[in-house]
Amino acid sequence: MKRTKNPAKEAEYRKRATDLVAQMTLHEKVSQMLSWAPAIERLGIPAYNWWSEGIHGIGRAGTATVFPQAIGMAAAFDEDMMEQVGNAVGVEARGKYNMCRAHGDRDIFKGLTVWAPNINIFRDPRWGRGHETYGEDPFLTGRLGVRFVEGMQGDDPDYLQAAACAKHFAGYSYTQGGRDASEADLTHRALESWYLPPFERVAKEGCATFMLGYESIDGTPVTFNNWLLNRKLRGEWQYGGTLVTDWDNVGRAVWEQHIKPNYTVAAADAVKAGNDLIMTTPGFYEGAIAAVSEGLLDERLLDDAVARLLTLKFQLGLFEDPRLPDRARIDAVIGSADHARRNLEMARESIVLLRNNAVLPFADAGELHRIAVVGPLADDAQNQLGDWAGNSGQVPWMPEGQPREMICTVLDGVRELAPADCEITYARGANVVDLVPDPEGELYPDGQPRPKMAVAAKIDQRLLDEAVEQARAADAVIAVVGDVVQLVGETCSTATLELQGGQNRLLEELANVARETHKPLIVVLVSSKPQVLPACVIGENGVIVDESAADGLGALLWAANPGMQGG
Repeated sequence: MKRTKNPAKEAEYRKRATDLVAQMTLHEKVSQMLSWAPAIERLGIPAYNWWSEGIHGIGRAGTATVFPQAIGMAAAFDEDMMEQVGNAVGVEARGKYNMCRAHGDRDIFKGLTVWAPNINIFRDPRWGRGHETYGEDPFLTGRLGVRFVEGMQGDDPDYLQAAACAKHFAGYSYTQGGRDASEADLTHRALESWYLPPFERVAKEGCATFMLGYESIDGTPVTFNNWLLNRKLRGEWQYGGTLVTDWDNVGRAVWEQHIKPNYTVAAADAVKAGNDLIMTTPGFYEGAIAAVSEGLLDERLLDDAVARLLTLKFQLGLFEDPRLPDRARIDAVIGSADHARRNLEMARESIVLLRNNAVLPFADAGELHRIAVVGPLADDAQNQLGDWAGNSGQVPWMPEGQPREMICTVLDGVRELAPADCEITYARGANVVDLVPDPEGELYPDGQPRPKMAVAAKIDQRLLDEAVEQARAADAVIAVVGDVVQLVGETCSTATLELQGGQNRLLEELANVARETHKPLIVVLVSSKPQVLPACVIGENGVIVDESAADGLGALLWAANPGMQGG
């Protein structure tokens, strides 16, 4: 599905964009570099809200097909399937374009510039956003990233179906201690060897936009890194697409990192470094105008940035064919049977069987008269989807998450596939986290609300006893444990990889039952990052001495938030 560009059309778009810029005032130019770009009616420039997320579906924007997390899709090692996923995300993005409604509606959507794929290299499991990536290998990441981009952007030579965005350029995943938005101790050699190759590949294959990371390298935030942006990306790779800062990168240089004295200097330096779209830094508007007025910024650099942005708007068909919301099209593509089929295929391929002691598949399901499905994630539809899916702390307009009828949990799946005469029981067994107010206060410095903090839940003896009782009465036990959205994602880096809450105790009790009854225990780890499992699952010091018994464990599977069809 690789898109073959139309050079004549591309040249036409650039010329039209340049002509428009020549007719714009300074204030109008700067307005087009903000996340929400207002209309300029006298020039026929439409208003546009630049962004939406799409790592494994546009579920952050409302009802959508939610695929497995990227780290799980990478485990499928299937480039063709990754392109199909990218295409489904692009099709649904186009179908929902600009469907912005009041909070509480399921169809919140902002734009056709979709912030995906995340092609950072995942090397520190403490980093909270590893699930968004394709893993630790630059070669695999580059190959999958290219195919996701090709699928999303479509094959029309004249127009983009949606604009993909490779993020976060570059080295964002290797910050000190795995912390979000801190210093990345990376040499140029490390960057060239590990962290830049996937970006170079997608840049040369036509990815429409690049997003810059929060981090600093050698004390310089990437937003202002001349070597990365001008010498490498714009220069050596000849990248002509648009660059977008991450959330308030320019503002952070003033109020958080304290490397710029004010918004005037920060705005000037950001534009000089090659940034086109400034995400959510309100002070950029006045800062950039003042920078030009005070001689700190050549207005021609603003012209270049705005021309690139307008060119992308032409590529998206926003001038000739605004393709406004079409309810019939939305209903036809969102969660369509074809997308559900692709989702199921990817879920099946993404799940990894880590250990199997002659238990799976159940050779003779007729011998199973009762299956106990236990664990806090066995029937947790929203946490099965993971981050950027609709009910994370970043998405207050979807407190209930995705429509329950679109999701098949593990419990749902077992009930659907088990023989008619097999009884399926369910017990939660443990809680994972409790939510408490953040001691830093209710609001971030920029006025946004802080989500509550997650702390490990205490052991609930009533839940534990119920699960053990059901396990003893069953012919087989399927235990589903892992992490929840409050423990992963942006700003959610972690100091521990241990299972949280009462999950370890639950597994220990279930393992004891398995040893005593000689009935199989299947553990499913629904987790978006590597996690440390207790000795009852992995053996003492991680070594299973007696493989036949495996310390009471029958099988172990890893499912990286396997999406709507994961069950």
